[in-house]
Amino acid sequence: MLIGGGMSIRPRDDDFAISRRLYLKASHHAGYPAEKTVEIATSIAYVVSECKTNLDKTMFQGACATAHDVKAAVSGARYYLLAEWLDMTPVSTASTDIDEVLLIRKAKRTNSNIRKHYSSTEGRRRARATYREFLIKHPFRPEAFEWYVGHIRGILRNETPVESVVLNRGYF
Repeated sequence: MLIGGGMSIRPRDDDFAISRRLYLKASHHAGYPAEKTVEIATSIAYVVSECKTNLDKTMFQGACATAHDVKAAVSGARYYLLAEWLDMTPVSTASTDIDEVLLIRKAKRTNSNIRKHYSSTEGRRRARATYREFLIKHPFRPEAFEWYVGHIRGILRNETPVESVVLNRGYF
């Protein structure tokens, strides 16, 4: 969104975000004259999660760029990528701004020679039993959701570390 004389804010349409409302007032003129001032309300995200049905290399690269943008805008922000099916060779996220890629099923997507049968109504009807078996064999993983929710809870806790706990644990 363009704000007065070339200043801009690029909005994001994230699947899930924990954010805080932000109100901006901008002008190239001292005193903020009403006719030359823009006021907007936006949100600034601290935790961003993108959800993908199938994670392929192109989507992963796009998520890497988005994660970089998020972290450039908000120091300390967290970026998670959740995917139902893996459709690429896994790669390390160490060199990216993605904090975690979480697979919510332990499976790769069905091969294209099988998926082609789903392109028509009749094909989907005929392949229904096979696809149903595939879904039953690869259910959603409750532990993946539990890990994600637990991690978000940990981020939201804003507790001062207790010295005795820190000394016992050895880190904080």
